[in-house]
Amino acid sequence: MPEQEYVALAKLRDRGAQGLGAGPMSWKDMPKEVFEDLGIKPGSLLVTMGPYDYVLHFTAPSLDKAMHFGVFLAALGNLQVCTMPGFSSETVNDALRVTPKLHKIFNQMDKAQDTKPTI
Repeated sequence: MPEQEYVALAKLRDRGAQGLGAGPMSWKDMPKEVFEDLGIKPGSLLVTMGPYDYVLHFTAPSLDKAMHFGVFLAALGNLQVCTMPGFSSETVNDALRVTPKLHKIFNQMDKAQDTKPTI
């Protein structure tokens, strides 16, 4: 199964903000064992201005492993984390190609249900 891409939006908690004197978070700050054990491959890590302080991009072998990684980040106590899967434009285009076929199937199902007597 191909690896899935994920994005984690992270907000600094008070404890995390107090530690900013050492500089912003980096992938290098995290133990390599976490990446190895979970099969996580770090991508970009951006410091942002707005409701979130960081945007982390990574790949994981499964949704479970991505969730474990998000729990690990939150358990450190410095961040509040929202992790979600990301989709490539190719995946979205594939879904859009299938959508007209699905609409046709749903319409046929609706028509079939309209002809059934109700109790």
